[in-house]
Amino acid sequence: MKILFFIFILFTKFVNAEVIDIGNRELSNLIEKEIKIIDVRTQNEWKSTGIIKGSFLISLLNKNKKFIFEDWYEMFSQKVDFGKINL
Repeated sequence: MKILFFIFILFTKFVNAEVIDIGNRELSNLIEKEIKIIDVRTQNEWKSTGIIKGSFLISLLNKNKKFIFEDWYEMFSQKVDFGKINL
């Protein structure tokens, strides 16, 4: 578990993860710049509020509401080109 925690901390530092609130105009600008959007909400949340066209739907929770970081990270790493990340 310590290794998993370390990987998670390292991962968030590496990709400079940041949660921000943006409006529709800002979202449109990001989409035009081909910024990849990873939607980590649950399937029920996607159904109830909709999804952003072109976003990658990779939930952090399984159907039992259990955190599935290892599976999530594997799916995430298939979608992200780490060579193009600017730190």
